[in-house]
Amino acid sequence: NKADNGNYRLGVFAGIDSFKYREVGFEIEAKAETASKPAKMTISTDTVYSSVTAGTTTITAQDLGMFRIFGKIGNFPTEYDNVPIYATPYAIKLDGEKIVGRTNKILDIYDSDVAE
Repeated sequence: NKADNGNYRLGVFAGIDSFKYREVGFEIEAKAETASKPAKMTISTDTVYSSVTAGTTTITAQDLGMFRIFGKIGNFPTEYDNVPIYATPYAIKLDGEKIVGRTNKILDIYDSDVAE
């Protein structure tokens, strides 16, 4: 979906195993050969949830075998329409050590409520 500013809204979520982190988030990257510049952004948060709801579907941290769920919805430039997006979750421990998770490919961004 497009945000009010014309960019696409991109939501990413992952699980976390405890409250022993000062920040969690995602490194997001669009890998497009045709885009005028690479798109990279960091989405960070210090908020975690016991469940999240999208439309009529609710997923709990327990459903995922996790302690809590973290995530964020951010804006992504429209020039990356139909470009693969990669999200890498991370967590920063209380002592400052950064832990990086597995990079996942997000389906291409489409100007639609449904991605195929």
